[in-house]
Amino acid sequence: MSKSDKQDLSLRVVSSLIEAPAAGLRLDFWLGRRFSYRSRKQWQDEIRAGTILLNGHTARGSRILRAGDEVSYHPRAESLEEPLCDLNYQVCHEDEDMLVLNKPGNLPSHPAGRFFQHTLWRLLQDRWPGAQIVNRLDRETSGLVIAAKNPASTARLSALFADGKVRKSYFVLVHGVFEGEATASGFLGPDGKSAVRKKRLFISSSELPAPSPGWESAETLFSGLGSSDGFSAIRAEPKTGRLHQIRATLLSMGFPILGDKLYGLDEKFYLRFIEGGITENDQALLVMPRQALHAAAISFKEPESERVFRFEIAPPGDMLSLWQACTGLAAQ
Repeated sequence: MSKSDKQDLSLRVVSSLIEAPAAGLRLDFWLGRRFSYRSRKQWQDEIRAGTILLNGHTARGSRILRAGDEVSYHPRAESLEEPLCDLNYQVCHEDEDMLVLNKPGNLPSHPAGRFFQHTLWRLLQDRWPGAQIVNRLDRETSGLVIAAKNPASTARLSALFADGKVRKSYFVLVHGVFEGEATASGFLGPDGKSAVRKKRLFISSSELPAPSPGWESAETLFSGLGSSDGFSAIRAEPKTGRLHQIRATLLSMGFPILGDKLYGLDEKFYLRFIEGGITENDQALLVMPRQALHAAAISFKEPESERVFRFEIAPPGDMLSLWQACTGLAAQ
């Protein structure tokens, strides 16, 4: 093993402390729920290979967890081989403080799970060491990403997003005929009925006037731009910036996004996908190989110079033909 391989292995060690709600669960079951990018069976294979340590020691998958236990994952060198991704991002704008990038629809923003080298953050370090991504997009979401080039601009731009002073607009292709405009106002929280731990549920304010702890307010304006053959093009303008906000909200409204394995027609697509068993029939129902969600526009005022920035980018090729069929126009 080379020196660089050893360094990569040390960077990839992941440790988690078991909290009270997880006490009483089997180790293999907890791993499958907590780190859903692998199935429970795949984690059982890792346990047998000795890469999972419980309080510093190997353990059986059937071991019952207790609050305060530490579970750590020490990947093997062969595990560092990452899934193929589209590494061809584009630079739309660069100045002394920031970068505006067009991220492809098959590239994670940050290191997580199986991905480290094949992430936008890691690619940026080769050209702009220390650059930090300010607005994170899901792996399969394409479009505009802002990265700060120094600590001062990171703090300044992050504050703009946190304070809701950045206006964002997304293009989305969905199942169903969506007409007119609709503002979805409500709350996002854990989907207790889902087999996937990270899946979230949107409930409107009228159905959930007093949310439980852990639920976040969420508001999105949706505008229908046209339909074709049972599919619709939508512009989504989130007023809040919550994880999976657009995807979970559209599913709750009955308009799942094309290609979305987790928030689409059936979450079993996602379960089969992480096990490498997605079928041709699944893919036909998904319509697209990735979720048809594109960060199309972003605008904000730079507080010190008061300069107004606005950036727009058309949908990529995998969305473009259906987008134009729905809208009857070239994407603007």
